[in-house]
Amino acid sequence: NNTEYFKNFREMLHDLFNLKEKEIVSDMRTASYDDENDFYLYNNENNLMNMEVVKLDDMTEYFSHYMQQERSLRNFTQTQAVDAVCINNKNDWFFIEFKNRKYDSDVISDVKKKIFKSLWFVSSMNSFAGTNLFPDMDFADFARQHIIYIVVISREKNPTEYHRIRQSYNNLYTPDNFKKYIGYYFKDMYLFTEQETYKFIKNF
Repeated sequence: NNTEYFKNFREMLHDLFNLKEKEIVSDMRTASYDDENDFYLYNNENNLMNMEVVKLDDMTEYFSHYMQQERSLRNFTQTQAVDAVCINNKNDWFFIEFKNRKYDSDVISDVKKKIFKSLWFVSSMNSFAGTNLFPDMDFADFARQHIIYIVVISREKNPTEYHRIRQSYNNLYTPDNFKKYIGYYFKDMYLFTEQETYKFIKNF
């Protein structure tokens, strides 16, 4: 994932937070780690297709420090963000959230929170850094045209959803409760399992 747009995002994070490259760049397998259960959701060890990502949730800690120290907002509290971000050569951004659990109302509620917080987080970093990661349009328009939100769930724990994914055209399944966000917040939203994540990386 060494596109020009991904490099520009990494450079912005480096300049804004004074981070080393290894503190910015991670990979998809690492981003899928469920620390509560000590488990990598994306972990096909026999044939692991991996790729570079920015672990956006890790950046929230640096952002809190920046807001408190550089912006003198002492009461600023740490925000939330999706697990991973990657960017293709068309400047399409993929927000990826891993959920090693049953796909239920709690997951849907958490996804909704991450939608708003992740969009605000990326927009704010871009603004504070004085960069232009989203050229020739405001950020809301950019998100509607270029940001795709993907929730990755456990195939084993979600056989019904996995069946729906496999029956969908190109295995691109959008649950009904995601559809209202398409064209308003994002370009697209999809539900994946580990299997579709492998395919996504392979075709990236």
